Amino acid sequence: MESNGTRVVLRPLDRSDLQAVVRWDEDGEIIRWMGKKFPTRWSLVDWFRRVRAGLNHRALAIETPDGSLIGTVELHHIAWRQGLAELTVCIGERVYWGKGYGTAAVQAVLPYAFGRLGLRHLYLRVYADNARAIRCYEKCGFRKTAVLRLGRRRPAQAAQPDLILMSLNRDAYRARLEAGTGGRARSGEAVLEQGG
Repeated sequence: MESNGTRVVLRPLDRSDLQAVVRWDEDGEIIRWMGKKFPTRWSLVDWFRRVRAGLNHRALAIETPDGSLIGTVELHHIAWRQGLAELTVCIGERVYWGKGYGTAAVQAVLPYAFGRLGLRHLYLRVYADNARAIRCYEKCGFRKTAVLRLGRRRPAQAAQPDLILMSLNRDAYRARLEAGTGGRARSGEAVLEQGG
């Protein structure tokens, strides 16, 4: 999928991708924005087992057209009856930061989520001081729906930034497509169903 001069391909996450995923989970800047995903080896094993089972979780690798793995996009906490899922995106390779790859990945996953999976509503959480991520999500049609004021956990700690909740529903996504304002899957994009 092409966006701002970049292209991404989404494919199911494979066991061979885990080394990179774990490396990204050790990156202090990624931890700052997304938290630590795997505090133990067992948490990695459990996460990948859930990904492979594909019941309430989809994880897709983000690649460049030449096959370079640069990140992941996930739909998790999928509530099938409500048609609801949480979206997370991680561009793990720093050389690709700030170049439109996150936006391209979100735009590529939306037709998969709203079309192929039949979801009706996506939501996400982002820290208020993560301006780059907020711009990415707004470009893709997500709107701020609530703010959680985190403040301080203990008196000795610095205040945490607010957590912004953002969401996009299928009808708003389709209206954007009809209006030609973004979020469109383009030719050359590949999004495959998890597990086949």
